[in-house]
Amino acid sequence: MVKSVVVPWMVASQEEGAELSRILNALGFLDGEGWADKKSAGAPFLAPLGAIEVIHGTPPAPADVIVEVQNLHGTFARLRELGTDVICEPYDSHWGSRVCVAQVGTKRVAFFQFNEQRT
Repeated sequence: MVKSVVVPWMVASQEEGAELSRILNALGFLDGEGWADKKSAGAPFLAPLGAIEVIHGTPPAPADVIVEVQNLHGTFARLRELGTDVICEPYDSHWGSRVCVAQVGTKRVAFFQFNEQRT
Protein backbone atom coordinates (compact mmCIF):
# COMPACT_ATOMS: atom_id res chain seq x y z
CA MET A 1 0.00 0.00 0.00
CA VAL A 2 1.12 3.53 -0.73
CA LYS A 3 1.91 5.60 2.35
CA SER A 4 2.96 8.95 0.84
CA VAL A 5 4.21 10.65 -2.32
CA VAL A 6 7.22 12.93 -2.63
CA VAL A 7 7.76 15.19 -5.64
CA PRO A 8 11.44 16.16 -5.46
CA TRP A 9 12.35 19.70 -6.47
CA MET A 10 16.09 19.88 -6.91
CA VAL A 11 17.52 23.35 -6.36
CA ALA A 12 20.91 24.64 -7.45
CA SER A 13 21.83 26.30 -4.15
CA GLN A 14 20.79 26.77 -0.54
CA GLU A 15 19.80 30.33 -1.46
CA GLU A 16 17.42 29.09 -4.15
CA GLY A 17 15.98 26.60 -1.66
CA ALA A 18 15.47 29.33 0.94
CA GLU A 19 13.66 31.53 -1.61
CA LEU A 20 11.47 28.64 -2.73
CA SER A 21 10.69 27.84 0.92
CA ARG A 22 9.77 31.47 1.62
CA ILE A 23 7.32 31.55 -1.28
CA LEU A 24 5.73 28.16 -0.50
CA ASN A 25 5.24 29.11 3.17
CA ALA A 26 3.74 32.48 2.22
CA LEU A 27 1.24 30.75 -0.06
CA GLY A 28 0.00 28.45 2.71
CA PHE A 29 1.99 25.22 2.43
CA LEU A 30 2.77 23.68 5.81
CA ASP A 31 6.30 22.77 6.91
CA GLY A 32 6.95 19.06 7.11
CA GLU A 33 9.78 17.44 9.03
CA GLY A 34 13.05 18.29 7.28
CA TRP A 35 16.07 16.03 7.02
CA ALA A 36 19.79 16.16 6.24
CA ASP A 37 22.53 13.63 5.62
CA LYS A 38 26.11 13.74 4.32
CA LYS A 39 25.03 14.24 0.70
CA SER A 40 21.93 16.44 0.80
CA ALA A 41 19.10 17.99 2.79
CA GLY A 42 15.37 18.30 2.24
CA ALA A 43 12.42 20.26 3.55
CA PRO A 44 8.93 18.98 2.71
CA PHE A 45 6.01 21.35 2.21
CA LEU A 46 2.63 19.82 2.86
CA ALA A 47 -0.86 20.41 1.49
CA PRO A 48 -4.11 19.03 2.92
CA LEU A 49 -4.76 16.97 -0.23
CA GLY A 50 -2.65 15.79 -3.13
CA ALA A 51 -2.83 13.55 -6.16
CA ILE A 52 -0.83 12.13 -9.02
CA GLU A 53 -2.73 12.59 -12.26
CA VAL A 54 -1.93 10.60 -15.36
CA ILE A 55 -2.81 12.86 -18.30
CA HIS A 56 -3.01 12.09 -21.99
CA GLY A 57 -3.55 14.88 -24.50
CA THR A 58 -3.20 18.61 -23.96
CA PRO A 59 -1.66 19.45 -20.57
CA PRO A 60 -4.05 21.37 -18.31
CA ALA A 61 -1.40 24.07 -17.70
CA PRO A 62 2.19 24.76 -18.79
CA ALA A 63 3.66 23.81 -15.42
CA ASP A 64 5.67 21.24 -13.47
CA VAL A 65 3.18 21.33 -10.58
CA ILE A 66 -0.48 22.36 -10.41
CA VAL A 67 -1.87 23.73 -7.14
CA GLU A 68 -5.58 24.28 -6.44
CA VAL A 69 -6.22 27.37 -4.30
CA GLN A 70 -9.29 28.76 -2.58
CA ASN A 71 -8.87 32.26 -3.99
CA LEU A 72 -6.92 32.67 -7.22
CA HIS A 73 -7.21 36.47 -7.17
CA GLY A 74 -5.66 36.56 -3.67
CA THR A 75 -2.96 34.05 -4.61
CA PHE A 76 -2.07 36.06 -7.72
CA ALA A 77 -1.82 39.24 -5.61
CA ARG A 78 0.34 37.43 -3.04
CA LEU A 79 2.67 36.13 -5.75
CA ARG A 80 3.14 39.72 -6.97
CA GLU A 81 3.76 40.96 -3.40
CA LEU A 82 6.43 38.29 -2.96
CA GLY A 83 8.21 39.42 -6.12
CA THR A 84 7.61 36.08 -7.80
CA ASP A 85 8.03 35.93 -11.58
CA VAL A 86 4.41 35.54 -12.69
CA ILE A 87 4.51 34.16 -16.22
CA CYS A 88 0.90 34.94 -17.08
CA GLU A 89 -2.08 36.81 -15.69
CA PRO A 90 -5.04 34.64 -14.61
CA TYR A 91 -6.85 33.21 -17.62
CA ASP A 92 -9.83 30.95 -18.29
CA SER A 93 -8.74 27.36 -18.87
CA HIS A 94 -10.31 24.81 -21.19
CA TRP A 95 -11.32 22.75 -18.12
CA GLY A 96 -13.58 25.15 -16.22
CA SER A 97 -11.15 27.08 -14.06
CA ARG A 98 -9.08 30.25 -13.80
CA VAL A 99 -5.31 29.69 -13.88
CA CYS A 100 -2.11 31.68 -13.47
CA VAL A 101 1.43 30.37 -13.79
CA ALA A 102 4.51 31.48 -11.86
CA GLN A 103 8.19 30.68 -12.09
CA VAL A 104 9.17 29.52 -8.59
CA GLY A 105 12.87 28.76 -8.50
CA THR A 106 13.53 26.54 -11.50
CA LYS A 107 9.95 25.23 -11.63
CA ARG A 108 6.76 26.48 -13.21
CA VAL A 109 3.82 26.28 -10.84
CA ALA A 110 0.23 26.70 -12.01
CA PHE A 111 -2.31 27.94 -9.45
CA PHE A 112 -5.98 27.42 -10.21
CA GLN A 113 -9.50 27.85 -8.88
CA PHE A 114 -12.50 26.08 -10.36
CA ASN A 115 -15.15 28.45 -11.76
CA GLU A 116 -17.93 26.62 -9.90
CA GLN A 117 -18.02 25.24 -6.37
CA ARG A 118 -17.34 21.48 -6.35
CA THR A 119 -18.42 19.00 -3.73
